Amino acid sequence: QSLKVPAHVNIITRGSGDTPSENAVADGRVYIFNEAGQCVNLLTTTATSNQVTSALPAGTYTFYAIGSSDLSHFVLPTKEEASPSSVITRAENQDMCDLLQKTTSVTIEDGENVTQNIVLDHKVLSIDQLEIKGVPDDVTKVEVSVSPLYKSIQLDGSYVTNATESYKIALEQDGTSDIWQASPKQMLFPSKGTPNIKISFTTASGVKSYSYTASEELR
Repeated sequence: QSLKVPAHVNIITRGSGDTPSENAVADGRVYIFNEAGQCVNLLTTTATSNQVTSALPAGTYTFYAIGSSDLSHFVLPTKEEASPSSVITRAENQDMCDLLQKTTSVTIEDGENVTQNIVLDHKVLSIDQLEIKGVPDDVTKVEVSVSPLYKSIQLDGSYVTNATESYKIALEQDGTSDIWQASPKQMLFPSKGTPNIKISFTTASGVKSYSYTASEELR
């Protein structure tokens, strides 16, 4: 009878940014699934400790890594309920923050020590600034809305296609000029296809809106 020695997998996670701050994953989880599709381990990483180790029997495993500046902004599956299609949504009363994900597989042998590097991809976009010039003097309010945007994502990194939302923001006038601006730095899931962008102007006589379809997806 042969003696089977558990293998050890050392998992190192980092972001795919160009700077050290973008590479750091402040709050991370790694879901480990076996060939039967069962989640056999759930590991936690931090910005200061982005390496975790798990002892596993020989076999092929799939790692679903997820990271953020603060994962408490999201509703994540537990180890017991996790599956590749588990849906991740924004937590109630929480703003969206950065979200990174990556899926990778590895095959290990008995007694083997494996180091697996996982580079996570950003799964959200950021609307940093909006600016509209040449706004007439009689306009008292300017709003911009963008839709449809995905509102949830699966553990395997694919977006949930049957649930979308819109994003609306009010701009503010830049002093007494004809320029209205906003700098929300708002994280959002990408658009589902090419989004519709609507700009609404409010005057004393009512609201007039202009709508158009963007030339490309917001990724």
